[in-house]
Amino acid sequence: MRLVPLGLIALIAMGCSQSPPGPALDPAQFPKSIADLEGQVESVFAAFDAGDPKAADRPLHQMGKTFSTIKRLGGPAGLSDQQLTVLDDATGNLLEALGELHDPMHEEKFPEDFDFEPIRTRVTEGLTKLRSALPAAMVTQLDEAAAKRAAALPAPAPPAAPADEAAPTAEAEPDAAAETPAPSPGDGAAGGGATPFRLASSSAATRAPLGPTVMLYDAESMQLAPERIARAAELLRGAPPGDRWVQLVPTLHARLRPDFTIDAYGQMSSRNASWTDPANFAVADDTLADRFRDAFAAAIRQAVARGLNVSLLPHLDPAGGSVNEWRNLYRFRPSETIGAGSYQSLLIQPLAAAIEAEASSTTRIDFALSGEMGRSLFEHPADYADLVRTLRARFAANPRTAGVRVGVALNWSGLAGEATDIDREAVAKLFAELDFVGFSCYAPVNVPPTADDFALATRNFLQELRSLGGAVAPDARLVYSEAGLGGGYPRRAEGAMAYASVQEVAERPYEGRGDAPINPWRDPALAALRAQYHVALCEYLLNQNAATPPVDKAFLWSEGPWDPQGVADRRFRDEAIAAAIDRHNAG
Repeated sequence: MRLVPLGLIALIAMGCSQSPPGPALDPAQFPKSIADLEGQVESVFAAFDAGDPKAADRPLHQMGKTFSTIKRLGGPAGLSDQQLTVLDDATGNLLEALGELHDPMHEEKFPEDFDFEPIRTRVTEGLTKLRSALPAAMVTQLDEAAAKRAAALPAPAPPAAPADEAAPTAEAEPDAAAETPAPSPGDGAAGGGATPFRLASSSAATRAPLGPTVMLYDAESMQLAPERIARAAELLRGAPPGDRWVQLVPTLHARLRPDFTIDAYGQMSSRNASWTDPANFAVADDTLADRFRDAFAAAIRQAVARGLNVSLLPHLDPAGGSVNEWRNLYRFRPSETIGAGSYQSLLIQPLAAAIEAEASSTTRIDFALSGEMGRSLFEHPADYADLVRTLRARFAANPRTAGVRVGVALNWSGLAGEATDIDREAVAKLFAELDFVGFSCYAPVNVPPTADDFALATRNFLQELRSLGGAVAPDARLVYSEAGLGGGYPRRAEGAMAYASVQEVAERPYEGRGDAPINPWRDPALAALRAQYHVALCEYLLNQNAATPPVDKAFLWSEGPWDPQGVADRRFRDEAIAAAIDRHNAG
């Protein structure tokens, strides 16, 4: 929502004056204009960091011409329609944020109680988004220009030692000064001048990490979860701390009616037994939420202890009855009590309590409200929006959980299942509230797979989401909640089990059997396809400057034949693929 009057935006855009368009410009000036804009932002930030806001007035005026040049040259510089859309959104966000400085800047005295930090955050996010619209070669030019600006800055004078402090003796530790932490970007260096704003290096910002998944499916897998999380930590030890993500899949079960409404909630006793056997389903009682909370807390505790960030992808699966169907078709309201509780009270609230019990202030946590449960989400968007707001207020009250991000995850197609009477306005409001939107990326791929297959899957997902009234908000992130290749369904041929064809496996990555009588990857042709698939996935996740919006991170479905790292079952580990994923995550 635009908060700044259009007239004010126009004044900022034109440098506080109206002037005719300039002469035709060389498209080669486009990246230079972006670099000029970043330098001007640095000057604005430095003025506020130095306690002299009025010094920001000159670079703000200079930005008018810069924005005009950027707008005029985006198309001639060769940006695609999608990149131009992102560029337009990013510059609009920047103008809104910077426009809030116009009135106080032109008062006789700058207001002493003016809070600049929210503007700093929004401008930083806007510049990062702007970079995401640019080709990699242009981003490299921006990095080089930023490095030159940084090299041209005079070194800040060290703070003077207090008069009563003795000079260091020869016996003093030579590296003691190195123990003093450097100020964070944008922070004022106490006594030593301001630290200028710098965008993060594009090489770190454009690569999306590829993390493993750990299931918390039944009593057995919940007990094994800490061990598997430790295994995930070993796999991620070469990645930068911010890229060490593990995804947990806590699962509630439901006995279904033929119309896909919920007859009872509960827990499957063992995934190795029949899904439809009533004896394999324990109906929820008053203790289930507490038992879930304790099991989820143990898993999060292990992840935090191992230095991992945590993504939570709740699932609802069938058990205990004759109806065995995919969760995307279930009809339920998250807050509706059925028996001992609701989806919200039996699964979401125990997860929130586990986060509060075990998260540290340095742990990054993404909390999806559901995974592939589109029918419920699109038939009850207002309920999910209320849940988002409730959780956000709950987490904001605790310093250790204030950074928890809330989102949803959907399928790659058929996002809304068989939902009817979709309130698109309510859907739009829900997605505007979200910090991230995930989807299971099991779209068909070519033989051999390419990075373009994943780009097409992402575009198709976003297009279908928009057709339903939703969209990824400008400041939200896109996540591959699930990805992988399952090897297809083996079939009996001439009295023996046979592998699926390469084409069948490529067309349906979601098909596979963890308990199959044969390992599909023993077939050399399928093994080659599997290797090509993961190379293409890593290539796509590596080159995020061309993506609109970029994928923030991705997770492998680390179960059965989808598990090339062997997180849950080493039978399916592929050393070459695992090594390639390690190299990708290490940057």
